Amino acid sequence: MDRVELMRKAAQEEELTPEETSEVQNYIAEISEKMELDPEAIYKYMWRGVPKADRRPAQPVRTEAKIGRNEICPCGLTGLKYKKCCGRGK
Repeated sequence: MDRVELMRKAAQEEELTPEETSEVQNYIAEISEKMELDPEAIYKYMWRGVPKADRRPAQPVRTEAKIGRNEICPCGLTGLKYKKCCGRGK
C-alpha cells in the first residue's frame, strides 16, 4: 500500500497495523522536515474538510444544574453559601 493510501486510511480512522502506523508517522515526519512544518500542523491539515463532529467524540452533557456561587451549599452542613463552604479552592 502506498503512502497516500495509508494517509487516507489513517484519516478515516480505519484500523492500522503497527507497521502501517510506523509508516504513517515516518511519512508525516518526512513531510514536516521538507516543508519545515511541525507534525501537529500536518495532522491538522490532514483533518481539513472532515466535519468536527466526526473528529473527536462529543463532550459529556451535564444533566444536573450547575451550583451558583451565591446559592446555599447543597451539603447542608453549615448553612453557608456555596462559595464559603464547599466551593472554596482548598
